[in-house]
Parts: sequence; C-alpha cells; structure tokens
Amino acid sequence: MAISSAPEKKKVNIGLFLLTAVLTTLVVGSFAMQTISNRPDYTVVKKKITRAQLEEFKGKVKHMVSTYTVRHEGKLAIVHPPADSDIYLLGRNYTWGNYILELEQDQPYRLHLTSQDMPHALVVNELKLMNRIRLGQVTTVSFSPHKVGRFNMHCGDFCGIGHYDMVGAMIVTASSPAVVDR
Repeated sequence: MAISSAPEKKKVNIGLFLLTAVLTTLVVGSFAMQTISNRPDYTVVKKKITRAQLEEFKGKVKHMVSTYTVRHEGKLAIVHPPADSDIYLLGRNYTWGNYILELEQDQPYRLHLTSQDMPHALVVNELKLMNRIRLGQVTTVSFSPHKVGRFNMHCGDFCGIGHYDMVGAMIVTASSPAVVDR
C-alpha cells in the first residue's frame, strides 16, 4: 500500500522578510545618497567649430596668458584670470599648454576646451572635472572650484605615446575678500 503524501508548504518568516527589506532599502538609499553627493557641480555645452574658429581659439589662449599672467614657476606662466571669466585650455601634442591656471575658490568660471590634434579628455579628480575633448568641437564647462589646493590635470583619453606625460596643473586659491571702501 503506497501512501501518497503531498509536500509540506513552508511558511514565510515575515520578520526575516521585513528585516531583509529594511536592510536592502538602507543599502540602496545610502548608495543613492553617495552618488548624488558625488555628482559634479558643473554644466557642459558642446559645439562644433571650424578650422578658422580653432585658429581664433588659439588666439584667445595667447591673449588670456599674456593678459592674466601674474608670475612664473620655472618656465611656466601662472595665469590668474578674474572670477566669472572665460578661460581657455587647448590640448595638443601631449600638453595642456605652457601655463598653470590659478583660480579662486567658489568663484564661477567658463572653461573652454578643445583639441588641436586628436581626442583628449580633461580629468581633475579633486574638482570632479572630467570631460572629453574632440577635434572640431569646443566644450564649455561652467563651474566653481570648491576645493583649495594644487591639482593635476590629466588626459583621460589615451592619445598616443606621450599620453602619460600629458599632465598639467590647476591651482585653486582661497577667494579674495571683498574690498570695502570706507
């Protein structure tokens, strides 16, 4: 005589289920908050340019360097443009140029980026600046640097044999106190 037995149904442990749901919500929520707090604090606009506009861009770089150079560090000019101004960076031949940008903390700037020779990418980790630069395109990054210090500018897009030497610098100084006339 064969006895047929139906499998027993297992009961769901409601307490364990709720604990799992709460812990999952905490982990996902904390990950989401971390991601939101690490978002870069800048806006980006990209537009195509012609070869003539690239030549004009080079002129703007030269003008910025000659107008705003405040001192030299070896052979490199330290360029300190005023807050809320346009600043220019041209990637070419494994260099960001023969100058160091010096900016003020918490002041707005419009950083115009382009490439003369091949794709590059500007990466300044501490300032959360990461942007690709394409040939025939100007990328404008509107940002306000929030950290004070000296930061390396790396190329984040492999651009050939000299890629690892494509390191520049950006200095962020504490904002100048407002001048009050009495």
